Amino acid sequence: MENIFKNWSALRIIRLLMGIYIIVESVREHQTLLALLGGFFIYQSVMNTGCPMGACEVKPKNNHRNSATETVDFEEIK
Repeated sequence: MENIFKNWSALRIIRLLMGIYIIVESVREHQTLLALLGGFFIYQSVMNTGCPMGACEVKPKNNHRNSATETVDFEEIK
C-alpha cells in the first residue's frame, strides 16, 4: 500500500489535526458554525489548498548577481 502522507508537509498535517479537533469540540458544544470551520480546515489539508498559487512557498535566494558589493552613491538634500 502506498503511503498516503507521502507529499504532506507539517503545516498540512497541522491543518488536518486542527480540523479534527475543532469538529470534535463543535459536536461536544453543539456549535454548527464551529463545525463548518473545522470542515474548512480538513478540506484545506486534504485538497492541499492552504496557499493559493504557492503564495506561502519560500523562494530560494537568487544568486545570479555578482557576489561583489555594489557601490551606492548618496546625494545630500538640503
